[in-house]
Amino acid sequence: MERYAFVRFKMPWQWRGEEAVLWSRAWDEKGNTQPTREEFFKRWGKNNRYHYNAIQAWRILPDGRVVNGDRPLGVQALGPVGGCDGEVFDG
Repeated sequence: MERYAFVRFKMPWQWRGEEAVLWSRAWDEKGNTQPTREEFFKRWGKNNRYHYNAIQAWRILPDGRVVNGDRPLGVQALGPVGGCDGEVFDG
């Protein structure tokens, strides 16, 4: 495995046609893990777009589409979320 590489993974899960949110989280050889979105913002601020590496959420919709699972800022999330599609900005 390369030091910096995307990794395909499998997990035992059966989708039942209902909306679901999955989180993918990476860790390195030293055991460091990606922060939750809340941890990232606390340490680096909400307007930091240089290296946003919080946990990524993926939302599976009832029709089977997979979309970015992040909640916009100001909305209560049900678990750790992350992403970098503009929702990081506070304005």
